[in-house]
Amino acid sequence: MVSAVVVGSRASNPSRTRRTTLLISCASAALAGAALAPQKAEAQAFSGTPTTATGTVTYSRATPGVETITVGTSTATINWSP
Repeated sequence: MVSAVVVGSRASNPSRTRRTTLLISCASAALAGAALAPQKAEAQAFSGTPTTATGTVTYSRATPGVETITVGTSTATINWSP
């Protein structure tokens, strides 16, 4: 006859499982929302000429002293030369 002894085991707690599941789903939703929401980036001034290497990028210099760069694809590479 074989006997098994389990030491330190806790019985499954349904409310703990639900809470853990809820925390994971809320954290996932928050990360997804933050990743999908467009963010405005600000940078310091740099006197250079941009060249788009990959992706779709538009440059707007309509306002003196302000350059707005809009990335039209999910990723883009901009090479800057002084």
